Amino acid sequence: MPIGLLVFEGGSSRRFGRFAYSSDYLAAERRRPIDPIGLLLGNKWRPAAPGEVHLAFHEAGPDGWGKGILTQAFPELELGMPEFLALGGLWRTGDLAFGSTPEAPETWTPRTEAALRLA
Repeated sequence: MPIGLLVFEGGSSRRFGRFAYSSDYLAAERRRPIDPIGLLLGNKWRPAAPGEVHLAFHEAGPDGWGKGILTQAFPELELGMPEFLALGGLWRTGDLAFGSTPEAPETWTPRTEAALRLA
């Protein structure tokens, strides 16, 4: 079940995220906050000030080593947290997965020459 919507705003490599839980998730009997301190349950948008995303989403993304590998694999792209989360795939550690639509998580693969070399 999708638990919420994470959107990014801005046009630079550092876009700021905001998150809101979905109404279906909030109505679910077994709902739990992603982060019991930074992302309490509720039906309002929560900006990720002062960073790009809330700490819980950093935990779901690649670590520093992984970010370095992805940056080297896609040197022509300017990668920020939206791309790092999308590139993480469905095999990531933890229970969070990401996608461009609420229906199902997916793995984003940039259409670049670098992506062809990685296949």
